[in-house]
Amino acid sequence: MNSFVLISDPYHMARSMFIAQSMNMDVQSSPTPSTVFETWKTRVPFFLKETVYYAGYTIAHPLEKYVPYK
Repeated sequence: MNSFVLISDPYHMARSMFIAQSMNMDVQSSPTPSTVFETWKTRVPFFLKETVYYAGYTIAHPLEKYVPYK
């Protein structure tokens, strides 16, 4: 296999792409058209968690040629 399509929740896609690209994977993003996080009560905590995890991953695993979405 030479390339991959990454399918994930839209709120998780940025971190998923960063991780895949940091592993030198040739990957295309395909966010799902919907999310299980339908209310602000569920969206906000998940979004904040993803933001913290993304920041932590970028600090721990810097990637010079990162492109968020192809």
